[in-house]
Amino acid sequence: MNKLIRQSVFFILFFCLSLAAVPADTVMLFSEVPTGSGNKQDSVIYVEDGIMEVFFGAGHIIFNGGFQEYDDQDSEDAAQETFADTPPFRVAKSGGASYILQVQLKFTEDEEDLLPHKAQYSFFELDSEKKLADGVVLLSEAGDREELEDKELIRRMGRQVGSQALQGM
Repeated sequence: MNKLIRQSVFFILFFCLSLAAVPADTVMLFSEVPTGSGNKQDSVIYVEDGIMEVFFGAGHIIFNGGFQEYDDQDSEDAAQETFADTPPFRVAKSGGASYILQVQLKFTEDEEDLLPHKAQYSFFELDSEKKLADGVVLLSEAGDREELEDKELIRRMGRQVGSQALQGM
């Protein structure tokens, strides 16, 4: 019985130590204020969900920096700062991230259209301040609006943003 207990303890200890040795990159997801008119809050949640699913599935640690909003003075100050001086960069570094993925949803001005028509993103390595990837994913690339629920369509858009950003790593 003692031998079985010792083997079990050894196995659990070995398993825990082997998990600790697995390197994982940490990414902060930063959502900027969406532009245009639409269902902004829900859309941001669904696109973030799709992005996080991709990064978790690839074995990365990703955390959400929250929905960030700055006033006009912050925007003017940011234009004069380097990337390392911006609030998202500072939040990501203080959170222990190695990378930051910035995403902004773009809506039309049409009050009838509640879904974003595109997601614009930039993916940076924080230590070097190097932009690894950037681009735009159109809602139309995520699937057919007639066949999918709105939330699934937006999640798919988020998955595409996450997949394209991962290609830059």
